[in-house]
Amino acid sequence: MFAAALCLIGFTAVAQGDVQREYDELSRRFRELFQAGQYEEGTKVAEDRLRLVERAFGRDHPNTSTPLNDLALMYKLRGQYEKAEPLYLRALAITEKSLGADHFETATMLHNLAELYVSLAQFGKAEQLCVRALAILEKALGADHPETATSLNNLAELYRAQGKYERAEPLFVRALAIREKRLGEDHPDTATSLNNLAWLYTSQGEYEKAEPLYLRALAIREKALGVDHPNTGASLDGLAELYRLQGKYERAEPLYRRALAICEKSLGVDHLETVAVLGNLALLYRAQAQYATAQLFNLRALAILEKLGAGGPDTAIELDNLAQIYTLLKQYGNAEPLYLRALAILEKALGADHPETATSLNNLAELYRAQGKYERAEPLFVRALAIREKRLGEDHPNVANSLGGLAFLYGEQGKYEKAEPLFERALAIQEKALGAGHPDTAITSDNLTWLLIANKQEAQARATLAKSWPQRIEWLDRRLRLGRESFRKVWVFTYLRQFSLLAAAQAGSADLRRTGMEAVLKTKGRVLEEMGAAIDALKGRLDGQSARLLDALEENWRQQSRLATKNPADAWARVVLQEREDRLTGEISARSMEFRQLILTPSLATVRERLGAAALVEFTQFNEFDGTKPENPLGPVHYGTYVARAQGAVDWVDLGPAGQIDRLIQRYRRAIAGASNAAVARETAIELGRILFQPVRQSAPDVTEFFISADGQARLMPFAALLDEAGEPLVKRFALRSISSGRDLVLAAPVAAKQAPTVAGIGEFGERVQGRPYFPSLPGAEAEAGEVLKLMPAGQRILPALLTRSYLMEKLDAPKILHLATHGFYFGPDADTADPLTRAGLALYNANAGGKEGTLTAKDAAMLRLRGTDLVVLSACETGVGELSYADGVTGLQRSLVLAGARSQVLTLWPVSDDRTRELMIAFYRNLIEKKMTKSESLRQAQVAMAQEGVDPYYWAPFVMYGDWGPLAQ
Repeated sequence: MFAAALCLIGFTAVAQGDVQREYDELSRRFRELFQAGQYEEGTKVAEDRLRLVERAFGRDHPNTSTPLNDLALMYKLRGQYEKAEPLYLRALAITEKSLGADHFETATMLHNLAELYVSLAQFGKAEQLCVRALAILEKALGADHPETATSLNNLAELYRAQGKYERAEPLFVRALAIREKRLGEDHPDTATSLNNLAWLYTSQGEYEKAEPLYLRALAIREKALGVDHPNTGASLDGLAELYRLQGKYERAEPLYRRALAICEKSLGVDHLETVAVLGNLALLYRAQAQYATAQLFNLRALAILEKLGAGGPDTAIELDNLAQIYTLLKQYGNAEPLYLRALAILEKALGADHPETATSLNNLAELYRAQGKYERAEPLFVRALAIREKRLGEDHPNVANSLGGLAFLYGEQGKYEKAEPLFERALAIQEKALGAGHPDTAITSDNLTWLLIANKQEAQARATLAKSWPQRIEWLDRRLRLGRESFRKVWVFTYLRQFSLLAAAQAGSADLRRTGMEAVLKTKGRVLEEMGAAIDALKGRLDGQSARLLDALEENWRQQSRLATKNPADAWARVVLQEREDRLTGEISARSMEFRQLILTPSLATVRERLGAAALVEFTQFNEFDGTKPENPLGPVHYGTYVARAQGAVDWVDLGPAGQIDRLIQRYRRAIAGASNAAVARETAIELGRILFQPVRQSAPDVTEFFISADGQARLMPFAALLDEAGEPLVKRFALRSISSGRDLVLAAPVAAKQAPTVAGIGEFGERVQGRPYFPSLPGAEAEAGEVLKLMPAGQRILPALLTRSYLMEKLDAPKILHLATHGFYFGPDADTADPLTRAGLALYNANAGGKEGTLTAKDAAMLRLRGTDLVVLSACETGVGELSYADGVTGLQRSLVLAGARSQVLTLWPVSDDRTRELMIAFYRNLIEKKMTKSESLRQAQVAMAQEGVDPYYWAPFVMYGDWGPLAQ
């Protein structure tokens, strides 16, 4: 950026004492406000000082040049260019007349006016002034004077703004060397040179060179100017932009937010620097596919520009960015006029061959390509590519962007021989500049793979995927460990779309099947797992900041619970709270990084080492892939499963359309509910066993122990209740251990419990209240609690009248085991509540009366203190159901218990029987505590015993264990 030049010199002639004292006081006050970045107040002081001098000496006296310059600077910094220009011109004329055309103060005035013209994109005028000023200073002060360095910096910045990077770099480098030598390595002007050179390298795509310069500039400015100074904000914004371009979104977002706060406070909400940060934030959210949020930032930026009367490149860039959002949303009619307007502005203001003009051309070409208007798109792609190659160099990431767009255009037209070399060249550029795992690189790799498949080059297609996917998985693995929950979910969604292409190509490649299973292992349920780990880390290190973050998150959840209904009047308040929650999750993740070891997730090889004689079964959903439809190649959703053993190749089975399988699962669940239609349930269980489990057995015919990580509706199907070809429950022949992911086989060491095992059972829920959900009596629940307590040494019991929400939230503190026998509820997505975590929960004392104390929702359960709890058993109806997602698993009580810190959970998939549940629970705890079985085997043996007695699966099959399947922690 141009240096902001203050004159702040005294009068050239002796003035009356009172005037001098008032002038000195105003100058002191102005300097303080400028250095503090308080430009609005600084403007008022500058206006007062100019009026004082004009009254004392007249409008054209030499003493007015300094006040004129400084007031013009304030107007420029606040975006009021029309007020600044006449003041700068007047100051220059006075200085030239009084000091001479070759005086160094004249050079200062020339630079200030040139900076204004750069802001107005009047580059020709600006260059003439900068070149003249540099010549004056080199002659008057010397080639290595700090003022000469400022002049070099300003001329270099002019060239950077014009896209003439090769002319800018040596000037920036020379200015930096002078400032380091003459001013010192920690001087604010040195930071300006560092920041500007970093900005140049970012523009050139040389990201590795840019980062250390940005970091050094930021450290200098925070120390010398303060953490809230506008120049500090500029360094934050530049560093954030670098991270955005590198795909490090979790690092960019908090820096952008901090820069925006500084700009709004110091410069004002309507300043051009504020606009720049808003636009960058919009780009960040657009990259995360959060189009609505991005659009809000774009529209806010454009509104400010319109208010300021700006119509130059800044406006064009924001118009172009908004048009890109409309293009992504397929709102092509809204996009085209914005693109055309932006292009016209840029061609006029910056020139027909400027890099920003090339970006606008490329984006307009993408719009026409998406519409199938190939004859209009091709010349725009070609022109944009030529500009970028000439102005940015042949290895710039933006060149790869143009190459990829043109290649896709040719591919859609079946011109494979023209498309393939362009894709290959684009991929090589991106792998070098961005890395093989970067999202842009992944898109190009997939596009090249699609082209190869469409051109019947299957072997080359598999080789392309095999080269890119390991780095892609590593990149995604790192991104999923930090940042906002919404960012993580977008990455998982993006991965799922990419995975469908991998699934289509892996049948003929053992390496790709292994890679595909590694990908599933690294992603399924990761959003839940990482959020749980972050919260757990903060609970284990409750310093002041950690406690404040957790309290803020809990208060946010409480506020969301109060606005849980779908009342349209509360819609905006819910959006605000959800946004705040999302931001808090990002802060919690960043904070927890200090306290937890952020190692990569377990590899497939590590997981296989834990299998022994067992097999791991990872279910996943994917789309059919049709290479003949490049614009929309994804077809119907299927279920597939990977099967891995300790040794040997990974197997893959396409189980068929998910719609058909999901209908069978729903049919089974309806039939078995209440044990009312045993024949249909049996018939469906045989069919599901054939579809879901027989292919697994064929992949591992000699295995009797399986770790099963389900996906989609299959998460709501108890595999133990599926029937084999002989009509026998699988649980009799196989140990089927439900896990959230294969990562569960490599769990972290347990945390010590704080309280003894805790048991509660509640049989009465109060009188029925008209219009309220009704929970009938459970006469066996209290008896169950009593029997279970007998099996737990040193266990404690919560009396029914004490089993309230407040008691559980305030008195419970990491019991070793928590067993609750009560009613569960799940109202489903059609319920009159907007939050899925308030649709599921537990009935507590006097639940029928309503009110917060009578229920514990899943959102409440997430706030329980269960860090150190080895096992939670919810002996109640439908405690394991909820809304399903690949990133989180089941969004209900199970998700909340993980967030609360519970190591393992036993939950139910449908309504359960009072008496039979008590019988099953007693058998389970005897196996676990007296016989020292693992948690998983304890449940299985209890279920096997009932199955062998001929008890209907309705009574024993709904109980499923998640999490740590091993023995109780000692």
